Amino acid sequence: MSIKRQITLLFLLSLTIMISLSLWIENINRSKNEKIVASHYFNLAKELLPAIVDNKRALLRRKTVSLNLISEPKMEGDVLLIRPITFGEISILKVEQGYALKICYLDEVYGFEDQSIDLSNREQMVINILLMLDIFILLLIYMAMMKIIAPIRQLSLGMKRFSKGEFDLQLPLKGASEIRELSTSFNEMSSTLKETIEERENLLKYIGHELKTPLSKSKFALEMNQPEILSRSLDEMERLVSDILEMHLLKADRLNISKFKAQTLITQALNRLYIDDESLLEIDLDDFEIEGDLEHLSVALKNLIDNALKYSSKKPILLRAKSHHIEIISRGEVLCQPLAFYLEAFTQEEPSSLGYGLGLNIVKRVVDAHGFTLFYRHDEGENIFGIEFSSPSF
Repeated sequence: MSIKRQITLLFLLSLTIMISLSLWIENINRSKNEKIVASHYFNLAKELLPAIVDNKRALLRRKTVSLNLISEPKMEGDVLLIRPITFGEISILKVEQGYALKICYLDEVYGFEDQSIDLSNREQMVINILLMLDIFILLLIYMAMMKIIAPIRQLSLGMKRFSKGEFDLQLPLKGASEIRELSTSFNEMSSTLKETIEERENLLKYIGHELKTPLSKSKFALEMNQPEILSRSLDEMERLVSDILEMHLLKADRLNISKFKAQTLITQALNRLYIDDESLLEIDLDDFEIEGDLEHLSVALKNLIDNALKYSSKKPILLRAKSHHIEIISRGEVLCQPLAFYLEAFTQEEPSSLGYGLGLNIVKRVVDAHGFTLFYRHDEGENIFGIEFSSPSF
């Protein structure tokens, strides 16, 4: 049974008990008041009967006034109690205003009412007010409980949706502080798991993407019976898989920081490319010192050079290193989208322009982990990608 249903049943049970208790108390009070009224009126009847029996009208009037009674011979109402007397009877009536005394003697009927003992109406009014107040408070408690459990129900439904694969689900932060903390923890868990799943998917894409070139080279080497090229391609695949796995876990606190020259970084990046035709690339080098992870930065620079070679409309491309930055310059049209678009993994269905695949995405991840800056500009028909090597404190 749901919490909401349990609370509703408890509310209805409490309301039933409260009303039943109120009715029980009302009956008790009514019975008590009727006994008090009966005793009071029978005592009055004892004082009035001598004047009635002796037919002393003046004495009866004086007693009526002294006892603060209202005389009403034609008084009618429901009979509560009746007591017979010689040649008549004494009755206690329930009338509209309260209670009344009726004395029948011979052929005469006398009615009297004492409004000073109208206790039952006042007490019942107080009881009714208290009952309504209790019901109102109980209703407020019920509404407060419904308001408290509403976010719990949302959290439960959210978990069901999450279990069915909606990993991007974010719950609204509503309800009591404990519920908001629980929703916050759920949202953090959802975001973390979503990132983990995306990272796993990207890892598979990275591996598939980066292994295309060495696999093609290996196939060519087998067909041409060139074991040296095959061996180099296999070594490259092994290194690529290792690099991608490291890239998957890339964080600033896991970098292998060292100091090296820009020339060393360029050499390492070119070794990863295996460029057979050196005329495809020109280098303008003004050497400077870099502090960072040589392996990861060489992968990033290799991807920038590889992109330029693939998409340049004219060869050679220019690699220029000076003033603490490295630029890769190639001929081509300006990018159709903002740079951020091309930094996402697999941004296009067809490899028709820059940004297809994972090259720039990997560059972005490496540069960000180092605290360096990746920049792009288009100047006089040239696409210029580059890395600005600032001096972060690792």
